[in-house]
Amino acid sequence: MFNNKLAASSIATYFSRITTGFFSFVTSYILIRYLNKEDYGSYQLIFSMNTLIVYITSFGLASIFLRYIPEFLEKKYFAGLFKLTYGGIGIRMFSVSVILLLSKVFSEWIFSYFLFTPFLQEYYQVILIFIFLLKLDEVMGPSILGAYLEQVKLLYVQIIQSVLRLAVIATSIYYGFGLNGIILGLLIIEFVICFAYGVIIYTVLHNLKIEFLLNNTDIEFPYKRIAKFGGYAFLISAAGTFRDITVGNFVITHFLGPTIVAEFGVVYTILALISGFNPAMLLKTQINHTLVRKYTDKKDKNYFVLAHRLTSSLSMIYLLPIFFWIAINCKSTIAFFNPVYTSSSTILLILLPFYFSNALQFSYGPIFSALEKMQYRFYANIFSIYNLIADIIFIQVWGIEGVAIATTSASILTLLYFHYVVVKKLHLDLKFYWKGLLLIILNVMITLVGTILLIRFIDINSFLFESLLFAILYIFITFKNMPLYDLDMDILKKVIFKRG
Repeated sequence: MFNNKLAASSIATYFSRITTGFFSFVTSYILIRYLNKEDYGSYQLIFSMNTLIVYITSFGLASIFLRYIPEFLEKKYFAGLFKLTYGGIGIRMFSVSVILLLSKVFSEWIFSYFLFTPFLQEYYQVILIFIFLLKLDEVMGPSILGAYLEQVKLLYVQIIQSVLRLAVIATSIYYGFGLNGIILGLLIIEFVICFAYGVIIYTVLHNLKIEFLLNNTDIEFPYKRIAKFGGYAFLISAAGTFRDITVGNFVITHFLGPTIVAEFGVVYTILALISGFNPAMLLKTQINHTLVRKYTDKKDKNYFVLAHRLTSSLSMIYLLPIFFWIAINCKSTIAFFNPVYTSSSTILLILLPFYFSNALQFSYGPIFSALEKMQYRFYANIFSIYNLIADIIFIQVWGIEGVAIATTSASILTLLYFHYVVVKKLHLDLKFYWKGLLLIILNVMITLVGTILLIRFIDINSFLFESLLFAILYIFITFKNMPLYDLDMDILKKVIFKRG
């Protein structure tokens, strides 16, 4: 049953990310294209507040769910699943409520310090309720249902959510309701989505209770293990706030104003949309689930090395050609969304290494999680402190580009630290995939030459057409010259189409 569920989960994850990614792309395109800079800057700040509150109120719940739900499923420990699931939801609701209440109490200071626009001040209470529902949405959907491998059900809800969001945003802009209509509409959608997730979670646990009724393990709930693991995960998350790109938005709005946040936000949105389709990130939950269950069963660390090579290779295969194409077509990429923001092309170039470095960090997360060595991730928060200090200093020297430099450098330092710890402290024999990297670079060069020749032959002056042509050629050449080992392909097939 687990094998079939893992296969369905992997396929559903891919389909979900592709489908919702398409709707997110269209939604972001409409927002960037049709909102003015002040409104788009305000929109970015709302979701920056959301991200900030994620870190502060996380209590390590997402990591706890991904680590212990698979273990409890393997041990058929229903009582533990019940406590962990509903206890986690209760903790999230309480912690978010406290933070939002404090945000309301100190609202005047927040308005003054971060130069909030009149819209943000007028709709502040509505925004706080919206963020509360977003937090509930995230912990009930991707965190809990993802850990239970209920991606098929998650898929249906997320597609409905994406369609409704697109409809609300397009309608609000078309009929002139503006940002007011967008936020009120999104608030109603979140009410519906949270209710749907609640029903699904209840159904999943009810079915598990029946399944485990005759074969339920009676063991002590591991409070100490979870508290230690979750404590480190929470500290990592809370301190990680200062390494996240959204902190740059708050630094920018304090020094330069919310309108300038729009310029940074456009670049962030473009690269986030692209990174969202990274196969390594799409399979992160499935790989983590498999790692935990294999380690629980056999205590075998060899799979960690193979999984790391596979996920880092997938990130390089996907991101290197796209980022290379963007680098040589910087202004055209931004102009496709809105020519008003082409001055942000330098920021785009600086943030490319940030997203590439972040993608490679995905390969280390499941290792720390499965081995319950979250303290090493916590120590990495020295780079979060560096990022915050560098943001404040660099923005006064180089302006908005300084924030991008600080954020990117912090991410690269974190990646180097993760690799050092896994190799030297956890004693895993990780080796950089030089052969694959050289093959990927070769494939990119061949694709670029082929694209240039075809563009001259076809003579169609369209950035979208040229980009699609580049993508099709690269996919074809990659399949002909695959930069993955046979063993990597076998693991990939097992994760996606689990057999035995």
